[in-house]
Amino acid sequence: MRLSESNIKNGILHPERDVRDVAISYFSGTSSDDRTIMPVAIEAVETYGWREAFSDMSVMESLFQNDDTVSWIVATINHPGDFSDPSWGEYLLDLSWILANTNAHLLKRRRRDIFAAKLLNAEVREIICERTRLLTVDKSVCWRNLEDFCARAGRQPRDTDWNMDTAFHIVEALSRAGDKFADRVLSILSQPTDLIADTAEAWMRLFMIRLAGEMRLTDGIPHIVKELQRENADWVHEECMAALASIGNDDVIKAIWNACALAPALFRRYTAWVLESIHTDMAMEAALHLFQREEDAIVKANFGETLLAQFSIDGIGAVRHFILNSPPDDMMTSLRNNLLAVCTLIGAEFPEFDGWRNEIRQDKAYREQWYNPEFPVIDTWTPQIAEPRRKSRVMSRPPSLFPRTRMEHIGRNAPCPCNSGKKYKHCCLRRSR
Repeated sequence: MRLSESNIKNGILHPERDVRDVAISYFSGTSSDDRTIMPVAIEAVETYGWREAFSDMSVMESLFQNDDTVSWIVATINHPGDFSDPSWGEYLLDLSWILANTNAHLLKRRRRDIFAAKLLNAEVREIICERTRLLTVDKSVCWRNLEDFCARAGRQPRDTDWNMDTAFHIVEALSRAGDKFADRVLSILSQPTDLIADTAEAWMRLFMIRLAGEMRLTDGIPHIVKELQRENADWVHEECMAALASIGNDDVIKAIWNACALAPALFRRYTAWVLESIHTDMAMEAALHLFQREEDAIVKANFGETLLAQFSIDGIGAVRHFILNSPPDDMMTSLRNNLLAVCTLIGAEFPEFDGWRNEIRQDKAYREQWYNPEFPVIDTWTPQIAEPRRKSRVMSRPPSLFPRTRMEHIGRNAPCPCNSGKKYKHCCLRRSR
């Protein structure tokens, strides 16, 4: 049983930011075409301010946009703002990247208004030009262009700095061709190809995984699941997870659920992350079943995050019991904080509820002091050698759906590079804010 989506949507306007974060993440992790979410997110920004509305403004990139929301983004970008504040420029960049991920047909219709925004990011402007241009290009030409890209990439070392936007835009254009290329996609996916190899075939197979996801090609599920089980680079696995989440039906759930029986821990973690993005009763059933039988603490925590992200009422007690019986660490702290946020919105309480909330408030108060430049850093660990001050406490802007350089891309749903075992969006991305 899950909290109703109308109540989750109301959570986007909740007074507590942690609650707003889990509420909007529920919608941002899917390919939903719900037109009502972005206006509520905008209301949150206007109510609480762009600094405090959400921990990560990029959650708005995957929300469905309409004419009114595009008009709001353009008007905000045109607002002069406070350029003495370095974070204002970051906010404008966030807004620009929301436009970069907007539906191409809507971008084409509003192109003149969007390009009239003088503060629109130049790279985003180029992306919008390319995506709208491909709307009118014959799809057979797009296929040949993708083959040419793969041929050039296959002749270069894998660590070459490729602009993957070009290929991703072509894949997006091909996904609008209906089932025209379905047989070709399945044929390429069925061929055994080493994705680590520097060959045109490897690149083409990689893009077919993405295309199968954007086409919601159910027949491609077995091939993508098999690829997810192989030893590959993290970003290849991320493409597989994104494709399965985009297809997002019960066939996906059955395939990964069955594969978990004999799969290693890493695949089971990937399963948790895919299930998080599929909002069906079977997804919650699978997550709860796998959570209960999981023995690996990190993987079990991943399934716990999935149950909370799904607002599973049945999973609250199981996650609470797991936290109480696990040694305290950063992973458990994150899981506990998400549990409190979800329970706050659901209206559920338990004996530890108030005590845990007080601990969070104290921690936040200390962090606010710590991130204040005037807060004195006193070394109480060793008086002989003072610990050096941190040079920077602010990370760069997280990447969008269309990353600038593919090799530097860390997707929101990718494994966090700190090796915590959690998704990047549930770990260092949130902490960086």
